[in-house]
Amino acid sequence: MIKTSANDILLYESCPHRWELSKGEREKSEKKSTKQIHAFYRFSSALHFAVKKHIAELESPFEVFEEYWNRYKEGYPLIYKEGETWYSLKDLGLKFLEQFRTEFPNKKIDAILTENKLALITETWKYTSQPDLIGFQDSRDRYVSGEYKTTEKPIDPIWVRGSDQLTGAVMLISNEFNVTPPIDILVCNFCKETGRIHWFEDMRNQVDIDDYVLKINHFVKAVNKGYHPRRSLHAFDSPCYWCEFQEECYIRIPKAEMESLKNFAFQEKG
Repeated sequence: MIKTSANDILLYESCPHRWELSKGEREKSEKKSTKQIHAFYRFSSALHFAVKKHIAELESPFEVFEEYWNRYKEGYPLIYKEGETWYSLKDLGLKFLEQFRTEFPNKKIDAILTENKLALITETWKYTSQPDLIGFQDSRDRYVSGEYKTTEKPIDPIWVRGSDQLTGAVMLISNEFNVTPPIDILVCNFCKETGRIHWFEDMRNQVDIDDYVLKINHFVKAVNKGYHPRRSLHAFDSPCYWCEFQEECYIRIPKAEMESLKNFAFQEKG
């Protein structure tokens, strides 16, 4: 059985060979992603945590955010982008949270679960996701899948309409609560460039879910058949530009030698 997720499949679609090379890295749980030391990434985590505690436990989002963000004030080697400082991100976070505290109640969504991992298991795959918020809106008599996104620039509405991540979350909610779609989607976009929250509302129906299941099945079949080709795309949009496996990808080892190395690697040590 293959264990997968939206990000896993997106990585494969970006480049199957990169997906294959990254398998070993993903399996090393002790490997810490370099993005963890970027200030904007940690800032995003602080925002998400504050919003979660505010919705789930009615705690002050400002106090939760400040306590979380204060740990990075001194002695933590964060990487700041040009124009960023610890203080500027703190001020921005408090501004975001004031807008969230004011505007989220207007959505009239009753929270059911916050950041709980869900799974859908079939005979050939297990798909997991952790929606930021699962709620219910009485006025529409519908379940809602909520997502918080902290970005440099505003999210494009077309991403919300087509996102596999959002479709996958709806698929799991439908399965978990045995509810027939449509299921609504709410995206809360904390945008650094504009300094405010952008709200996006959409939905997914059963056709969307069925189409996504077809994609998962296609992915599983391709992986099981060992289909892991390089995918360089065009000169102006190649995923190779930001791939961490540039050197490994283009090491050309004769096939016979490669098979010999594989056999040697699996020999029992005497």
